[in-house]
Amino acid sequence: MNEIRYDPLSGHRVLIAEGRADRPRDFDISHSVDSNLDCPFCAGNENQTPDEVLRANTPDTADGWAVRIVRNKFPALSLPSAPRHRKEDLALDRLSDASGSNANPTVRGEGLHEVIIESPEHHIRTTELGVTQLTTVLHTTANRLEQIRGLSEFQSVQIFKNDGPVAGATIAHTHSQLIALPMITPSLSRELTAMALHREQTQHCLLCEMQENEIRVGKRIVAENVAFTAFCAFAGRQPGETWIVPKTHQPDFSATPFDDCRLLAEILDQVLRQLDVALTVPAYNSMIHSAPLEGDFADHYHWRMVILPRITTQAGFEWGSGCFITPIAPERIANAMRHGVTEAIRANIQMTSRAS
Repeated sequence: MNEIRYDPLSGHRVLIAEGRADRPRDFDISHSVDSNLDCPFCAGNENQTPDEVLRANTPDTADGWAVRIVRNKFPALSLPSAPRHRKEDLALDRLSDASGSNANPTVRGEGLHEVIIESPEHHIRTTELGVTQLTTVLHTTANRLEQIRGLSEFQSVQIFKNDGPVAGATIAHTHSQLIALPMITPSLSRELTAMALHREQTQHCLLCEMQENEIRVGKRIVAENVAFTAFCAFAGRQPGETWIVPKTHQPDFSATPFDDCRLLAEILDQVLRQLDVALTVPAYNSMIHSAPLEGDFADHYHWRMVILPRITTQAGFEWGSGCFITPIAPERIANAMRHGVTEAIRANIQMTSRAS
């Protein structure tokens, strides 16, 4: 049985999911599985995946699909065994383990873990999809988030993509994932607290003000359209950490209309291509930070997408302190991205390419 464990000293939550050790690993053998016969995510191999929960069909055929969302065959969380209302906060810091001790609080690791198959064709990289297909991916993901919002068991959803083996990908066929959790994650909780405090003190949204400042300063901006701004994060944890932020105040990604999904697809495609040049096709993780599934966060929370290239390795200092060291200032990376040049990185910095 999967578990969620809480460290009362640090506040960390850990998902214990031993079944994930059995996941297939394309990248252990070669860069990709080339044959459609071998890839469970390719069209024609639908029977090789677990249950489908949502699909977007292609407009020209009745049975063809553009995007499928399926259960993860090796989930980090088990499906809920019984209905539970999300108001029943797990409150892991107040739970006891089976022996009655408060030292090792544990609850059942229940939730949803799903895979968003981004194309029926065996594409490897997001930039191979094209803006039209990427729009369908984003809109279908937003629709699935809205569906989950109607369920009672979950409090938050993390949408993410691991691109390249260094970033945690185990299947080459381009896909992203979502995990619906019965709790608000520590990261989201910290953001909610910071944004609520800023709203209380200033009557303004923190991320709106950060975005306005980036536009005013200009030196970290890498792309912009009528709906979104993309900029290298002022305090990026990795070289090239880039945020894509809606220009209008929006707390919830699931409320993004189709036309805005297309504008998001355009700027996401542009940013990924810029990073490929500036950082020589890096592996990366991307995440969508969206408001919790229940509660009134409209005034102070603002959703965003984060793209985190995997350039440097977290070592003892980072693990021990929770601080990060980056060898390249975000202003340098942003300049390289804007001008379409490769950032010269000193030889003693180990680049972690997606193809490694």
